[in-house]
Amino acid sequence: MSIARRALERKAANTPFDFAARREQLLAATAAAALVYGDPNDGDPNDGAPIDGGAIGDAPVAPPPHRPSPAQASAARKAAAALAADQAAIIDGSADLTPYDNQLVALYGDIKRLKSIMATDKKIELKREILPNYLPWVLGRLDAAASGQRGGQDDVLVQVMIWAIDTGDYKLGLELAEYARRYSPKLPDRFKRDLANTVTEEIADAALKAYRAGGEEAARFPGGVLGDVEELFRDDDMFDVVQGKLQKAIGQAILQSIDEASDPTTKLPIWKDALTFFKRAQAKDSASGCVKLIEKLERDIAKHAPE
Repeated sequence: MSIARRALERKAANTPFDFAARREQLLAATAAAALVYGDPNDGDPNDGAPIDGGAIGDAPVAPPPHRPSPAQASAARKAAAALAADQAAIIDGSADLTPYDNQLVALYGDIKRLKSIMATDKKIELKREILPNYLPWVLGRLDAAASGQRGGQDDVLVQVMIWAIDTGDYKLGLELAEYARRYSPKLPDRFKRDLANTVTEEIADAALKAYRAGGEEAARFPGGVLGDVEELFRDDDMFDVVQGKLQKAIGQAILQSIDEASDPTTKLPIWKDALTFFKRAQAKDSASGCVKLIEKLERDIAKHAPE
């Protein structure tokens, strides 16, 4: 992780800079330069003195018996100078940030704004407002992957994926989830579960909430997205309770597709399909709440099945 990236994360977390730890990192990173400047153990590591043990302007210590070549000495000097310049740029605020760092700066600011809001509906409203700001970045990542470029871990993309799901943009959310599954499977530490469990449970919970509400809310939910979730994470290890939620949600989506005006003969195969998923859900999680759904479907199927 770059120094710039670490500084940004410290700023977001309100964590003070640990100068003692940073000094230890600098000593380790400039071990090669010790061949040029002398033994780093000559001076007190806590007094801030130069590594060569003398004050600025003092004569350097005698070189070790195996003096590096001019090329090695030059490379060591440049590496140490670059590291010091990077640190100084962070301290005075003049560091050049990469495009990814700039996205992280904006992301951390928006996360802080969201944390200051308590009402869920207001959080969703703000997420809808800020999502378009990140679309050029995440769509660019998707385009690059589609053209054959290998992707990588991207915390911005992962967070936008979660926000897309939270705001009901399941198409975008799953496109980003597919990318994340291939290239960016590790969720930031603030998420308690892995990618498969997080995405599956978020969408399954949203579906079950809509189907419990019924009416227009149930009709608006895009039930087909549940099949996409199951397909995407089919080979992933997930908690039984999460799998149970997904299976139950799929069963509810199947029932939602029934035209109530149709005759029982037309409904029969749909009931059987839904029954299969409710039984899977019950097998995965006995507390999934599918017992009465199963009993009702079994009665309806037995009543209308051909003799």
